[in-house]
Amino acid sequence: MLIDLRRAEIPAGDLPPLVVEAGVRRTIVALPRDRCVNVDVEYRVTPFAARVAAIVTGRGSASPFSEVILFGEAHFGRFGVGGNGGTRRDAPTLRIVFKSAGGSLYVRDYPDDVDPEVEPDWPGYPVYPEPRPDVTGTPEAAARRLIANWRTRRRAQLRSQHRLKTLRPGPCAGRTKARR
Repeated sequence: MLIDLRRAEIPAGDLPPLVVEAGVRRTIVALPRDRCVNVDVEYRVTPFAARVAAIVTGRGSASPFSEVILFGEAHFGRFGVGGNGGTRRDAPTLRIVFKSAGGSLYVRDYPDDVDPEVEPDWPGYPVYPEPRPDVTGTPEAAARRLIANWRTRRRAQLRSQHRLKTLRPGPCAGRTKARR
């Protein structure tokens, strides 16, 4: 289920609670990319139906995948509370009450040109640049190629790491403007 609030007129102050009673699939709440919206989530996941579905489909040993992802941060467990900090007093606050039969909840800002159903984990996953390869005992020409290729990959990894670090926290984090 997609609850797309990117083009919704969001007034100042606290918003009425968004109560979501979901099934075993994913629920996405898409917020505007260019506006800070404080988010408070209270969630309870009761995976009985998901467990029954796993048993019926022959995957009885598989535990259902259910988590709450708030601005890229995973919150595991069957119940809890979370949010994006809510530190911006000038921003509206959206309270989400999420109850699920085993499905996941994704809440974050998405650019208009990103389809949250296709890219729920936008802007991506954590990136850890690989260490410099050990070229001890490698012939000199091969070692130069290995290091040159590593430098190319490392530059791309560092760009990706910076992009994620800049975009992941959302517009309430007080970051500088970044490209998509």
